[in-house]
Amino acid sequence: MKAHYLAATAVGLALAAGPIVAVLGRAFAPDKRELTRHFVVLLAPFVVLDGTAGMFTATLYARRRYAGAALVSALPPVVALAAVLVLPAVWGAGVLVVGVLAGAAFEAAVSGALILRGGLGGAPSFARLGSEELALLRGFALLLVGGILMSANTVVDQAMATAAGDGSVASLSYGVKIPAAVLGLVGVALTATTLPHYATFVAVGRFREMGVSLRKHAVSLAAAGIAIALPLALFSRPLVHLLFEHGSFGPADTARVATIQAHYAFQIPGFLVGMVAARCLNALGRDRLILAVSGVNFVLNVAGNWLFLGWLGVPGIALSTAVVYTVSAVLLLLLCRRAVRQETLRAQKP
Repeated sequence: MKAHYLAATAVGLALAAGPIVAVLGRAFAPDKRELTRHFVVLLAPFVVLDGTAGMFTATLYARRRYAGAALVSALPPVVALAAVLVLPAVWGAGVLVVGVLAGAAFEAAVSGALILRGGLGGAPSFARLGSEELALLRGFALLLVGGILMSANTVVDQAMATAAGDGSVASLSYGVKIPAAVLGLVGVALTATTLPHYATFVAVGRFREMGVSLRKHAVSLAAAGIAIALPLALFSRPLVHLLFEHGSFGPADTARVATIQAHYAFQIPGFLVGMVAARCLNALGRDRLILAVSGVNFVLNVAGNWLFLGWLGVPGIALSTAVVYTVSAVLLLLLCRRAVRQETLRAQKP
């Protein structure tokens, strides 16, 4: 049933591509706006492909088939890179569109095959809604809204970056690539392991131990995040030079992107701690709290972008992101502490 919703969302995105680009790309030249609209339409099927792959991969995680889930999650960037290397350069930016769609298609196909091999049905279908299904849909709706708010932060960042002049959006995109790759890899692992871990505590009613485990995870992940962020920030310039400086990407671009990347690096500790705290709230059934924090994050991001953009320029948007994730992690931990205490008291009542 979710596949039908994904298809409807993809069609809506394609139909609304013009107005969306007109608002977000108002600083673009007319030909650049039209090219962007064209790419949005072409990428609309990605919603279906990636969403389907996400459902299949979540099933693999639920069955504790971590190796298979990790394998399929690694397919999209590999396929996209292969498309860039193999397809003719005359295709221009269209090569990236083909690579992204092909990567999502491969991920959906392979994850679906793994599910079928394990004896689970992989074909989308309509089902009669009972109480459990309605509860699942309510939880899904809450997480969907929270996900939209978090995804909107990226759109807001890029839209506000257009006000900083030509090349600002591209610099911002390059600056976030390496930190995002780190967070993507670590985030998949954390989601796969911590949610079943905390769900087990909830299932057996060991809430006090759950709180102790969360505190240990938060401290160790904060330390690990700082250990990753500091070298990434300190060695940002040579890293950008090594990976990106070739062709039309020159020394001036390296300096600009390296500064942005250094600021983005400091989102890593907050992201890791917040990810684990959010999984704890998921296990406790406190999805509404995650939605509330997502709303706070959106407001903070807009305010932080406005404040730091005027102070630091485009790197200020990256700094705003780091501040938002840090504040979010603190809020989520406080909410986890309160929820665990409530469940502990409830479990102690006769």
